[in-house]
Amino acid sequence: MSVGTKLFSFLSKDTNEPPDTRDLEGSGSFWRQKGYKVPGHAQPDVVCTSPPHKVYGAQHPPKYVADSDTKVSQTDHLVAYHRSMVTDIEEGFNIPLTRSHSDGVTRPPDATSPLSDPPGLKFEFDIKAHFLNKVKHMSQSKAEEQRSAFRGSEGLGYDPNDRETAKLEKFGKSLAGPNTDINVIRKLSWGGIPAQLRGTTWQLLCGYLPTNIDRRESTLTRKRLEYRQYLDSYYKKNVFDNNHDIMKQIQVDVPRMNSEIKLFRQQVVREVFIRVLFIWSIRHPASGYVQGINDLLTPFFIVFLSSYVPADKNTDTIEFSSLPQCHQDTIEADSYWCVNHFLEGIQDNYTFEQPGIQLKVAKLREIVQRVDNNLHQHLIDNEIEYMAFSFRWMNNLLMREFPLHCIIRLWDTYLSEREGFAEFHLYTCAAFLLTFSKQLIAKPDLQALILFLQRLPTDQWGDRDMELLLAEAYRLKYTFENAHGHLKVAQSKDST
Repeated sequence: MSVGTKLFSFLSKDTNEPPDTRDLEGSGSFWRQKGYKVPGHAQPDVVCTSPPHKVYGAQHPPKYVADSDTKVSQTDHLVAYHRSMVTDIEEGFNIPLTRSHSDGVTRPPDATSPLSDPPGLKFEFDIKAHFLNKVKHMSQSKAEEQRSAFRGSEGLGYDPNDRETAKLEKFGKSLAGPNTDINVIRKLSWGGIPAQLRGTTWQLLCGYLPTNIDRRESTLTRKRLEYRQYLDSYYKKNVFDNNHDIMKQIQVDVPRMNSEIKLFRQQVVREVFIRVLFIWSIRHPASGYVQGINDLLTPFFIVFLSSYVPADKNTDTIEFSSLPQCHQDTIEADSYWCVNHFLEGIQDNYTFEQPGIQLKVAKLREIVQRVDNNLHQHLIDNEIEYMAFSFRWMNNLLMREFPLHCIIRLWDTYLSEREGFAEFHLYTCAAFLLTFSKQLIAKPDLQALILFLQRLPTDQWGDRDMELLLAEAYRLKYTFENAHGHLKVAQSKDST
């Protein structure tokens, strides 16, 4: 009997699948599926070769769109709907067990060979036993810290151990079979992915990892070798000379990103980013490299790296060069292919004049005007253009606005969106701005508003804050998507 069959049999007790995320009927049950913590990610070996050295980049300036003044008040039914949503969230909200993507993570034992895949792809361990063993051996202080944090979070009274085990069982049951149902994985992932299963799940959601378990190893090996061939073909002096501007811009941008994290100050890590970004830009001449794309590589790199980091090490401080070269190559190749897929849905954000961003900023303005006209009017009265502060939100997908562990949680949901995350990101940005409505309205002038918008107070945000943000974004999407008449009301009043 195969390992997958054994695990499927072991977890065969009835577990209810969560409802479709688009369905708000039976409201409270939707939010009760969110957030338990635990294990997975995996990768086959690739041929080790010595990587080349550095590279650089270029950008297209956006064409700014001026705002116009409009006035619309919020409708009573929208307020009532919002209150009902808040009630559902408060009744079924999940409290996160850890704040950081790299803190408090227990991993299953490493494979016997240093060049083997990390555990997770074939699930060659007893998931439930591993989790219960983790809880049993958790230090008393850590366990009490988690229990105290849980009890202190609005007294919701859920047992985190039971919730974590239940989510692990659902993911394990879905991933262990010979063919993974990607729709089930999307439903489970919308509410957050267990830390050690995140790498494998992200690869599935990106279409990089086949749903058929028998094809995974051969597919990953082929794609990783294909990336090495790209390096051999494009990462050499004559290509550098013909793309000098691109190389220069990438070399300027990479050292600036996440400089507060020790991992990203390592030269070997910077060289990985330079290679991936240069190869991507050469293979996508319609856009080329644009400032901001470098940030979008970061979550993939961190998630795939975490699969190889020992349980007693912090991903943020690990010495990347201490990993076997084949593992370094695997992380680099996997990051390239997944960011390549991720960018496919938003490439119009980075083509000439960035039309995708301009369209989304215009929609953002309409949504805020419709939902919170007081805030909208305050921004207009102080001559604040939406493009001035939200361009970065669209271009960098909020990477500069949140701690990295919050971005990773956000991307669990983004990657699980059936029709791509681009539209949902618009509503996330709207929810983000509306979160600070009272503080913004209290700012007296343009300078105070700009300073606040440039550095919104999210440094202490955790998973719970992201869950609330996503809940509000989902509410806005449910209200406005495919109901353009809501926004046309604002436009018609503005024209009159």
